[in-house]
Amino acid sequence: MPAPLLASGGSRTYYELNPLLPLALWWQWLLFVSVLGGLGFYVYHWYKKDSVELPRYLSIGLILLRATALLGLLVFFLNIEKKTEHKLVRNSKVLMLVDTSQSMGLTDTHDPDLRDQPSRIQQVIESFEKEEFFNELQNKHDVGIYRFDQEDQPRLLEYRLKTGSSSQDIDTQRRNYYYARKTELQTFLGVAFFLTVAMAGAFGYFYFSERKRLVGDLEEQNAWGFLAGILLLILIGIVLGVGFLRNSDISLEVALGAAELDIEAIEASKEIDLNENERDQIDDPTESILWEEELLADGRETRLGEALHFLLNKERGEPVAGVVVISDGRLNAGVPQRNAIQIAQEMNVPIHTIGMGSALQPINLKILDVEAPQRVFPDDKFLVTAYLQAHGLSGKSVKLSLASQTIGEKGELGSLVAEQTKTVVLDQDSQILQTRFEVTPKQTGKRQYQLVVQKLKEDTNFDDNTKEVIVSVVDRKTKVLLLAGGPMREFRFLRNQLFRDPAVVSDVLLQSATIGASQEANKVLETFPATEDELFQYDCIVAFDPDWLALSEAQIRLLDRWIAEKAGGLITIAGPVNTPLWSGMSTGKPKSRMLQVLYPVVFYRSGSAMLNLGRFKAESAWPLQFTRIGENAEYLWLHEESTRAKEIWEQFEGVFGYYAVKEPKPGAQVLAYFSDPETSMGRGKFPIYLASHYYGSGRVFFQASGEMWRIRTLDDSYFEKYYTKLIRWASEGRLLRDSTRGLLLVDKERCFLGESILLRAQLTNAQHSPWEGEEVSAIVLEPNGERREVTLKKEKGAAREGFYSASVPMLQEGDYEFQVLIPESPENEFLSRAVRVRLPEIEVEQPQRNDVLLRELADKTKGFNYQTLKQAFSLEAPTDTPLDMSGQNGVNDSSAPKGRPETADSQNSTMEVTQTNHKVSSAREKLDEGDANRTARQVDDPVVLPPLLFALKPQDHETYLPGIWDKLFDRKLMLTLLTVICMALCLEWTLRRLNKLA
Repeated sequence: MPAPLLASGGSRTYYELNPLLPLALWWQWLLFVSVLGGLGFYVYHWYKKDSVELPRYLSIGLILLRATALLGLLVFFLNIEKKTEHKLVRNSKVLMLVDTSQSMGLTDTHDPDLRDQPSRIQQVIESFEKEEFFNELQNKHDVGIYRFDQEDQPRLLEYRLKTGSSSQDIDTQRRNYYYARKTELQTFLGVAFFLTVAMAGAFGYFYFSERKRLVGDLEEQNAWGFLAGILLLILIGIVLGVGFLRNSDISLEVALGAAELDIEAIEASKEIDLNENERDQIDDPTESILWEEELLADGRETRLGEALHFLLNKERGEPVAGVVVISDGRLNAGVPQRNAIQIAQEMNVPIHTIGMGSALQPINLKILDVEAPQRVFPDDKFLVTAYLQAHGLSGKSVKLSLASQTIGEKGELGSLVAEQTKTVVLDQDSQILQTRFEVTPKQTGKRQYQLVVQKLKEDTNFDDNTKEVIVSVVDRKTKVLLLAGGPMREFRFLRNQLFRDPAVVSDVLLQSATIGASQEANKVLETFPATEDELFQYDCIVAFDPDWLALSEAQIRLLDRWIAEKAGGLITIAGPVNTPLWSGMSTGKPKSRMLQVLYPVVFYRSGSAMLNLGRFKAESAWPLQFTRIGENAEYLWLHEESTRAKEIWEQFEGVFGYYAVKEPKPGAQVLAYFSDPETSMGRGKFPIYLASHYYGSGRVFFQASGEMWRIRTLDDSYFEKYYTKLIRWASEGRLLRDSTRGLLLVDKERCFLGESILLRAQLTNAQHSPWEGEEVSAIVLEPNGERREVTLKKEKGAAREGFYSASVPMLQEGDYEFQVLIPESPENEFLSRAVRVRLPEIEVEQPQRNDVLLRELADKTKGFNYQTLKQAFSLEAPTDTPLDMSGQNGVNDSSAPKGRPETADSQNSTMEVTQTNHKVSSAREKLDEGDANRTARQVDDPVVLPPLLFALKPQDHETYLPGIWDKLFDRKLMLTLLTVICMALCLEWTLRRLNKLA
């Protein structure tokens, strides 16, 4: 909704004589008048001598005709131009900025009995819906209402014109103007017609009635009548010329009623149409805005400084009466406010601030988030982690309860079953507490786990005391293929472990074993799988220094497809026997090239001087040096607690050897280094020991040697945990699959409100070939229970076929579920993924009103700082009686808890506010000189603050556009002059011929 730039303030028409414009000095004018007088005298003298033999009155008539022609030439020389100068009135503007960040959605109260009071933004909406304030404000100003939050620029919601500046008024003015021009031209035509009729009547009367009674010389009588006719004819020409020239935009047909008045066609012939430009920019006054929809408090940040900076820069040169900021003042992103203050000072624009909320931190206990795995197995322990945060409740003990309930196929919830309860001691304010519950599911199916924190009477908001998370319990075993070039110790330990694990089905392919050799496995393979049905059944492959060159190119391509398209997980352990054979080969070899693409690291080439950096024999072990990413990778934790997991890795004596690689690939994550200082490659760079990356929809993990069995020296269970969690992490993509014909992926499983999720589906047909359709449909189940459909488009130019994607904005807090029906699936199979959306903590960590910032904006720009909408939007004129300032600027805040002791900080804040109020009142003692009712005088504390209606003084700005040349007038002037000159000269020549003078 663009704001109108200009308002019509009328116009003024004037005429300009171009040749006379350079005559600025008195002697120039004297010379011009002298030349003009001399020329006139010369014409008169010679014409008088020429007509000395004619009767006197005929001589005068000839002189008048020649003078009329010369006068026309003089007018032509003077080049008269008609110009219209438009008076433009720029209406005074008031710009109103409303904070719509998430902190404005909070409810401020320190009284538990008042939890149901409106939120900050609801108070703004209620004030806006009353309209009385805006109706009064529109009598003096245009009003632009903007919203701002995390965006770089504020968004215009509505622009209200000053009362009387509507498009209907402009149309009425235009119509009245042109009808007045039409009426004036008709008046001139009427006068000319009357003179013509009078002349014709007099002439007829003279010749047909009075001629017989005239006594005297007939020639003299004819001369008198002829002179009178010439004078009337000249007068008629003057009347018609003036009429048409004054109203050059009205045609003769319109004046005579033969054609309709077409205003659009008239203005189309002009060079500029100011009123039309204005009218197009005026909002439809019949449209009403729904404030509850437009003022949603969903912004993740408050960029107050950027919003003011942009708006003030945009309005430079405009008559801005003031900027009104409605906010809690929590500037937490973007540029600081000082830039906007500097611009406002340069423009002499006051910023008036209305503080929303309480200046005190609300007492609150809430559950920030809950984490749990999306899918688990029956009898498989998993953790439900709750994150608590408290304000004003330090030292208190609360109970945190976990309960669960089943979710039916149609979404119906079963009865709630209590699981566990823990007591949590709340630490210092704003600190996030982490509490874990260990759960062992028994039944398969979806289950909702609900965490509830104890309600305390001091808590002012119970809406955030509960959180839920959904976990799917699936009865599906992980199928693993162990591939080994030889019977290394790491392979033997893991083979025996997986064979005993009831949740795993393990097959073994030992390439060095003889045919028929016995292995602890569900199935012993003699060759690597060569078909899709054989390979695509596995979830994970653990490869111990395998002889990849024993595979055919078709098998390696199948392995590539299994990882990239079917979300397979590949765990590779380097070794001294087979890894150097294929990794050092040139990438020109097809097998080597395809294999090296799979790994998350870049290998050295054969013959390189760096090839011997790796080692597999040493006299001492060296611990692993984990990166920050490695420390945070939960699948590498050997204990549920991160601190304890870190301690276990620090106790591990380490490994003896590693296979050297050059560097990680772009996008790969280095998890740990080999820490022997002698192996340093300079600049603190150590050899990579653990690394991983995503390959298509699958995952690949690299381990530089098969020595992780050594961690059994600390505890046998650590080796089991290491590989169990690692295999599940690598297989996660496969475990999340709902069908063998597709996979649904999201770029993140947790996000903040307002962010977008990239939803990607990889689909195949019944023959495991990529699906070839142009689009597929997905269903989004929103936290409020509603369902909506989104379309996933085929990815153009993707490296692989069968991928579809869409970006979905997350507009509600809670749990989302995405579902994609597999095309042409006989059993109506569908893929699903869950995403949790939560509020960013930046907006709720410190939700109290920032009085210091709001006062700074007001004081440094000569504005006023209000703490209630009621005070700012009051319609009553200010008086000399101080306004009730209880709760203003943090003083006597009515929302403060009764009986709460006043701290030293609050006392200092009160003193600062009082001093600031005195400064504001002293700096702006008189709001509008000459109006006793608009005076803000300094009185005893507190101060008198005038309502916004009286603080915002009109700043209407009047200006005139340069005169616009009327081309139509110029054409009519030239036509009129040509007609008059020709008629005068023709009539004169005819008379001279009749009198034998030519």
